[in-house]
Amino acid sequence: MFTYLGAIYPLQEGLVEELTDLAGYMEVRPKKLLLKPGEVCKYLYFVHEGLLRCFYVRNNNKTGEDQEVCTQFMRENDTCVSVRSYYTQTPGKEFIQALEPCKLSYILFEDLEKVYRKYMDFNFNGRVLTAKYLLEWADQLENIRMLKGPERFAQLLERDPELLARVPQKYLASYLGVTPTSLSRMLSRKRKKK
Repeated sequence: MFTYLGAIYPLQEGLVEELTDLAGYMEVRPKKLLLKPGEVCKYLYFVHEGLLRCFYVRNNNKTGEDQEVCTQFMRENDTCVSVRSYYTQTPGKEFIQALEPCKLSYILFEDLEKVYRKYMDFNFNGRVLTAKYLLEWADQLENIRMLKGPERFAQLLERDPELLARVPQKYLASYLGVTPTSLSRMLSRKRKKK
């Protein structure tokens, strides 16, 4: 984690020790929920190993059934929060769930804010990470609004083909905004082209 953060901008003297003292470590099994709707996202998670997903549940107007909508997948060297809940420290609507066995570090919102105030240079690291995720979300929103399902699938193949091997198809379909059947057809066409 510190190698990753230090590659963004050198970490000030004393910062590593302070973060080590404040941060916790946990290992979680697949399907473990780290956050549920109605809870406040109090922790920022750093993924050492494994894969997390963020999702919310909405009611499908056609069927009347609840439907999961995946918003992001976070893996090695990613940080993970429920954005609105974390930054406003108010109850959120998202779930955070482990998809694989995970090794995570985590830090309490208030502790991270103290670190930012004490080590002002570390704010640069935070800004770079925030910009990285804002750009990813902007790309995702743009793709959902402007591209059709097959085009979104092609973008995913180009940008992040590893997800195809690590994420169950039903979650990928939800993330891409297509039905599982449509995703199966796209995957089948991709295999035939090989």
